[in-house]
Amino acid sequence: MELLQSRMAHGEIDLPSALGAAPRRGRPPKEETPVVREPTSYYGSHWHGELRTGADIRRWRKQAGLYQPELAKLLNVAITSVVRAEYSESPSTRLIYGVELLRSKILSGEIDIRKITQNRPRRGRPKKR
Repeated sequence: MELLQSRMAHGEIDLPSALGAAPRRGRPPKEETPVVREPTSYYGSHWHGELRTGADIRRWRKQAGLYQPELAKLLNVAITSVVRAEYSESPSTRLIYGVELLRSKILSGEIDIRKITQNRPRRGRPKKR
């Protein structure tokens, strides 16, 4: 024990750092977790991935130019289901399957969403004339 104390007194051993312990004063240093960032991609005909999260569904819906009520009507679900799915990390598999099926039909030309987007009411204040 005397040998350990003398080595610590001369600075040969630093006990907290040798044991990996936190420093005595202050907060422990924050450890940053490594995060892999991918560039944002646009969902079009070139995108061949799966819609897995609610953020994917939201990005695809906005890129397609659909509002949440319109997507809910196309999927034949309640609007609250679409809202809940877009904010979820793991939406229901039925809703994901429905969105994937709708996306493939839009890309193949079976469904024309221009008819839906042209007849929608204007949002916001009316324009001055």
